[in-house]
Amino acid sequence: MRRLFGGDRRVWLGVLIVGVPCLGWCAYSVLRPRDYFTGTNSVIPTTTIAEIAPGHRACVPGLQFPAGTGRVRVAISTPNPAGAPTFLRADVAVDGARLVSHAQRTLPAQLVDFSIPRLGARPASVPGGLCLTNLSGAATLVGGYPGHGPGDALPRLDGRPLDARVAVWFAPPAGQRRSLVSLATDIFARAALFRPGFVGRWTYWLVVALLLPVLALASLRLLAGAGAGVSPRRIGLGGAIAAIAVLNALAWSLITPPWDAPDEQSHYAYTQYLAETGRTPHYELVHQRYSSLETAALEATRFDTYHLSPQGRPPWLVAEAHAARVRLQREAETLPRNNGGVLESGFYKPAYYALTLPAYYAGRDASVFDQLWLMRLVSVLLAAVTAACTYALVRELFPGSTVFATGAGLLVALQPMIGFMSGVVNNDAGIAAGGAALLYLLVRGLRRGLTARLGVAIGLVLALLPLLKSIGYALYLPAALAIGAMLWRQRGARARVARGGALVGAFAVGEVVWGLTALALGTSFFATPDNGAPGASGLGGQSPLSHPFGYLSYLWQVFLPRLPGMTSHGEGPGWAAYTVYVKRGWADFGWVATTFPDSVYVVIATVMFTVGGLGVVALWRERRAARARAVELAVLLLAVLAVVAAIHAAFYRGPSLFVAEAGREAFAAFAALAVVVVGACVALGRRRAPLLVGGLVTATAALSYASALLVLSANFS
Repeated sequence: MRRLFGGDRRVWLGVLIVGVPCLGWCAYSVLRPRDYFTGTNSVIPTTTIAEIAPGHRACVPGLQFPAGTGRVRVAISTPNPAGAPTFLRADVAVDGARLVSHAQRTLPAQLVDFSIPRLGARPASVPGGLCLTNLSGAATLVGGYPGHGPGDALPRLDGRPLDARVAVWFAPPAGQRRSLVSLATDIFARAALFRPGFVGRWTYWLVVALLLPVLALASLRLLAGAGAGVSPRRIGLGGAIAAIAVLNALAWSLITPPWDAPDEQSHYAYTQYLAETGRTPHYELVHQRYSSLETAALEATRFDTYHLSPQGRPPWLVAEAHAARVRLQREAETLPRNNGGVLESGFYKPAYYALTLPAYYAGRDASVFDQLWLMRLVSVLLAAVTAACTYALVRELFPGSTVFATGAGLLVALQPMIGFMSGVVNNDAGIAAGGAALLYLLVRGLRRGLTARLGVAIGLVLALLPLLKSIGYALYLPAALAIGAMLWRQRGARARVARGGALVGAFAVGEVVWGLTALALGTSFFATPDNGAPGASGLGGQSPLSHPFGYLSYLWQVFLPRLPGMTSHGEGPGWAAYTVYVKRGWADFGWVATTFPDSVYVVIATVMFTVGGLGVVALWRERRAARARAVELAVLLLAVLAVVAAIHAAFYRGPSLFVAEAGREAFAAFAALAVVVVGACVALGRRRAPLLVGGLVTATAALSYASALLVLSANFS
């Protein structure tokens, strides 16, 4: 036990203070009985599919009723303004047996349950259908998703087929609840579908019950050891932090369902287009949105019909996954090798996608799901770069404080959204790694002086950043400040010219190489949505340079209430920053559809404000040390401000009530934010700082573990 919990006692005290309530919260969450589904047809109600007039009937054939089902749930509403009750009869045919259920519901749109006799535990599912007959004097609206997929049995309204899918859920008998622990076997079996061939139920027992808890404990032990001046042999603290980041992201690559991350299907399609044509795709639609094979894979997982709502679930049945694999294998041999148009990610440049090409080729003869997971591993490896560079940055800034550097690296390695996005195919993983690498190099140059080798590295990274993601341009501002300070501090005109020339030359070579590559790939030079100079326009359609006062008003209202005379932007007095940086920056998974209760985000926001206040106190308390590092701190602060300003400049659109920005866009400057967090821990004195660092790392590890449980339960229970 002494070896396991050795090291700095102050760290372990912080772990104890924060860890006990976090463990209690996690235990309560997994042991608390809750409502759950026995299954779903993976359709969410995005629109009205059918209007059932009094005396008329709508039927949904081709359903699979899972074992244990005691209720069938349908999205029902009525436009009747008088408030009269609506009476429906549900006729359910299950494996040849006819079951009848009645329901009485009133005006509001809602999910209506129809009780049926509970189905047995075997077989896993039985075929059946559902018919709804309107017995009342008011029309009834049924919700679902427009269009149908190959092989779908079409719903019918009075015998007439409808080109749609009706949203249906299956649940146990009313009042029956189960805990996540009791559902674990079912959840893990469902999560293993549509994965690489080696993945099974055992994989999730290993990840949830062993890997993630061991990673949390290893992180805390590493931090406590750093506080006592002990580091792992051979790989050192930086290597250990990189390994933790890789294993955490690897777990997320298996936890997140296929395609269920922002634009992952489009990022996969970008790599496919690049691999198959040797060209970059276009932002505008050219042929079809995705290749025929990817379209078939998206349909197999019912991606389009479930992913945008917390009520949505991917397919759960083994029979569905087996049929999909057989169909995809057959279609891989018969479908034409076309490549789609890739609407969403077409304006990005190919640096990140070039990294995924080896994985794409390695899985070319395997299933789409094997191939997708192999490509996810590229993001997994980039997580190591992000965490290790953050650790190295803080070591340069505070060379005698390994506990600060270790804490900063672990905060990045365990941050839930970084783990989530590093476990999927998305260029956010690339820009996070690139941004952390640049900030490390800049701080190293400011602390040790600019050398020719360091100048070459900085120049090449600067050329690469926008090719990973266009927000990389925002880091040119802090880079300019840092490079200017390096050259100013450089002694001797000849050395200044030589070392500055190495930096500029490396950047110029990178730009020339990219320009020639862009010509060969058929893409533009600038990495912006409209292919113009940075800042000329954004995704929102308005240029901040052309409308500076409008943009400043928009930026103000993201963080603060609207002042009198300002044009309304955003969501009003709720502050869009809470949505963007608290919810979407820390724990908003899937397609902005899987979230914690609001109370969790209130706690996160409280901690963020507290850390910000402690940061101000720490600057005053350590003003002498801060003055000695004034340029370095200014560069890191400017990096955060520039990235935040660029995020909102890209989405500036004039008056709007829709907030499209996501906090994960700030990953380019997350290493700088980690410096702010660990630096704030000095506010209570250097002797107490390890206690605060231990508490913050513990809270991050607990939130990361809870986030993994949230994603599994939200998708598979």
